[in-house]
Amino acid sequence: LLADGKTRLKVALTAQSGERLGLEEGKEVLILLKAPWVGITRDAAVARAADNQLSGTISHIERGAEQCEVLMALPDGQTLCATIPTSDAATLKEGDDVIAWFNADRVIIATLC
Repeated sequence: LLADGKTRLKVALTAQSGERLGLEEGKEVLILLKAPWVGITRDAAVARAADNQLSGTISHIERGAEQCEVLMALPDGQTLCATIPTSDAATLKEGDDVIAWFNADRVIIATLC
C-alpha cells in the first residue's frame, strides 16, 4: 500500500527476505525502482501487461541520443523516474498523462529499522 493509502503494488519477495526485513502488515517500507526497470506509456493495454501500473503526469523529459530520462509526478506528489529508449519517448511531452509500468520482480523493498 503506497502512502496515499489506496494504491497497492505487487512485489516478488522470498519468505526468507520477508522474515529478514521483519515485514508484517502495517510496517512502513521504502519501495525502490531502478529507472531502467520502469516503462512509460499512454497505452493502457501496454501497461496492463505488467504486474504494476501507476498513473501520473510527465513533469520533465531529459532527452538523450539513445535514452531519455522521464520524470513523472504521481497524484500524491511523489516523483517517479524512468529511463526509456529515445524512440519510446518520441511522442511523449511534458504535461502528458501517462502510466508507469513495472513487474513485481523489479521492486526492491527496504526497511528503516
